[in-house]
Amino acid sequence: MKMLVVVGAGGCVGTILRYILGGIPYKFLDTSFPLGTLLVNFIGAFLIGYFMEMALTRSTISDTTRMFVAIGILGGFTTFSTFSYETMALLRSGNTLYAFLNMLLTNFLCFGGTLLGMKLVSLFKQGV
Repeated sequence: MKMLVVVGAGGCVGTILRYILGGIPYKFLDTSFPLGTLLVNFIGAFLIGYFMEMALTRSTISDTTRMFVAIGILGGFTTFSTFSYETMALLRSGNTLYAFLNMLLTNFLCFGGTLLGMKLVSLFKQGV
């Protein structure tokens, strides 16, 4: 139960940060490109790479802190950071096939899932 609270609290922080940082580019730029999301995903991917490398190479970072930051804050900030880290970990461990399979399947299934969800809404709007 303690870990649920720790991860949930971190998720709350990450979600608020995503909301704040994701909106900044649109205050200064007139663009239809999803620059805020790209910025958040890049920052999240950078931070999880840095943090997890620190956490796994230095014993001073506790499991609770790692869960709070990596799963909670960065997971709430962007799940792309987790996807990026796990793919890089697969590459680092020599699991090239699984790394590329993860990239391919994640993109294919997620875009496909989004399209499917959108199509279902269209079908329900039409009364099917």
